[in-house]
Amino acid sequence: MAETFRIVFNKENQAYRIYLGNSRYLYLGKVSETVAMAIQSRMQSDLALGQFDATLERYKIDNPSKLIKQVPKRDIKELSLEEFYQVWIESLNLTTAKYNGKYLEVGKVIKRASEYKDLQKGLTKIFSEYKLGTIKTYKPYLNKFFQYCIKESYLKENPLESIKLNPVKSSKDNIKPLTKLEVNKIIDLFATKYPYYRDLTEFLFITGVRPSEALSLSWDKVNFEENYILIDVAIGKDKSLSPYSNRKLLKETKTGISGKIPLSNRLRELLISRYANYLKGNRNSKNLIFPGLKGGYLDWSKYSVKWKAVLTELNIVYRNPYQTRHTALSYVASSQGLLAAAKLARHTNSVTVAKHYARFTGDLELPDY
Repeated sequence: MAETFRIVFNKENQAYRIYLGNSRYLYLGKVSETVAMAIQSRMQSDLALGQFDATLERYKIDNPSKLIKQVPKRDIKELSLEEFYQVWIESLNLTTAKYNGKYLEVGKVIKRASEYKDLQKGLTKIFSEYKLGTIKTYKPYLNKFFQYCIKESYLKENPLESIKLNPVKSSKDNIKPLTKLEVNKIIDLFATKYPYYRDLTEFLFITGVRPSEALSLSWDKVNFEENYILIDVAIGKDKSLSPYSNRKLLKETKTGISGKIPLSNRLRELLISRYANYLKGNRNSKNLIFPGLKGGYLDWSKYSVKWKAVLTELNIVYRNPYQTRHTALSYVASSQGLLAAAKLARHTNSVTVAKHYARFTGDLELPDY
């Protein structure tokens, strides 16, 4: 253990960490220098008093503001926009996991904006590089921050109010459902070359669930008596230690809406077969329907590699695996209508489905009178 803990600032990811000696670090993330110094001071004091917590739990930043001691405050007008953003963050008492999500991403926008003398022009330039969906995601956070700036007399007005958005327009239509023939070819080749992933592939094409939802499914979500699967959670990244963590955890679905998917004959047959195999002894600690090769959550990046190889061998124009959802919803919209597709997608209205998922995938047939 080092006699003096040293603060290290990583310019590449704009994050702080504290060197503990012997190539060990305590990762703090993108906190303010004040927070980093407060934690360093506490660690140094505990070490001197013989009370140092070797597990480091005492020094993790679930609530950064509690660790900040009284320090001389600078006049807010002396702070850069980026520094004042950290003042706002500290006032929110966020958990590290929550901060490492959208707040961290928005902080990068603020950092770039602070480099412009004219804030409105800076934000206009930055937004011109983003797609509309990204801007809509960031805007509520930015609005709350700028309202805080006005309240604390850091800014006189909200710069977003007079900005005309000119987002990047995508030249590509990224939603390209597959045909029935292509779907069958893909499933068959998975069965031949990558049989471990074959059932997952068919499940995605049948149900249209998001990959993160499929990978989280456990057997207690399947009700064979009432013939449905409950979709109420998804796999996400655990950002409680680092924004770059690959550790998985369960979270709510993308839209926060749960729903039941009825079991078709084929889907029921597929799940019963897998459940029988599960009962024979091929169990995993999380009781997952589609576990990874080692029993934990399946590694989606490895699946994506296999998916690409299958499409390449079949000479099918590449689409990412999320197109399984688009394909399923397009078929339902075509055969049962937009309301049915909206229900399967768990969207509150059919407008989103019509815009994103309702695509014609078959051959055009003229009426036979």
